[in-house]
Amino acid sequence: MADQVSWRWRLAGRLRGLPEFRGRDRLGTLILRGVPPPDGVTRCVIGDGLVFDARLREDGSWVDLFFLQYEAPSLAPILETFLSAGSTFVDVGANIGVYAAWASRRVGTAGRVVAFEPVPATREYLERVVAGNALENVRIVPKALGAEPGTVMLWLVPKASGLASAVAPDDPSSARPVEVPLTTLDDELSSVVGPPPALVKIDVEGYELSVLRGAMRTLAAPDGPAVLFETQQELFVRAGERLADVPGWFEDRLGYRLFALLPSGLEPIPPGTPAPLAMNTLALHPERHRAPFERLRRFRFRRNQSC
Repeated sequence: MADQVSWRWRLAGRLRGLPEFRGRDRLGTLILRGVPPPDGVTRCVIGDGLVFDARLREDGSWVDLFFLQYEAPSLAPILETFLSAGSTFVDVGANIGVYAAWASRRVGTAGRVVAFEPVPATREYLERVVAGNALENVRIVPKALGAEPGTVMLWLVPKASGLASAVAPDDPSSARPVEVPLTTLDDELSSVVGPPPALVKIDVEGYELSVLRGAMRTLAAPDGPAVLFETQQELFVRAGERLADVPGWFEDRLGYRLFALLPSGLEPIPPGTPAPLAMNTLALHPERHRAPFERLRRFRFRRNQSC
């Protein structure tokens, strides 16, 4: 284990533990300028004693783990609002398992977490996290999700496990392709016994609408879940999608409404909105999600919602 962490890294971490203020992240960047991440393995303990052993110099997602020792993941308030003992959480694009592990503790032994992670090396680390923290309610599925079953080519960005995507990069030489099995959320959940999901999180770098198209039965059910998904305009455009069409798609097909996660709270996203209002969007049904909406409507979400 790395036993020497620069005081500047610790100072930047303590800064992240303060209430958010304008310029906070920029100040942290200045503190760390010219100081590389710790070498070797750094043990990071986040949340309720969740242990992650990370080589901070090898992957940006592992760098995030260091700072999560000082502040909760940015989307944790959503998980804590929609999940309780016995709930089901679906994590599409689980990566190294921050949210899958967080949800595991939240739903308890009576609940379950279904984590989809198709990239072999990332999944191996996720498996170690699950085993090392004794998260027995987590089921890892080694597949990508899309609109129909088959296979899909993923593009892996060096030292950035969180950027793996089925959307081809502008420069194919900047990423390594790997073919992985593809399934749909509807098909996967139809074979699993247990309560329907209360919350589905989707972080697949521009492939979000394909995942949603393969989840229509799940979303249209009378007890359909809330959906939290990433909205990055550049990736949507490269995938051949229009963000302006997404609110109408949800309303017309499912009766859901979309909300941006902003420092001022939940901001409605009407059909035709040309650009994302935030990095993450929450899809809610106005009737069955009324109570959680009221709890979150004035919540101050962080500007930086990468974790």
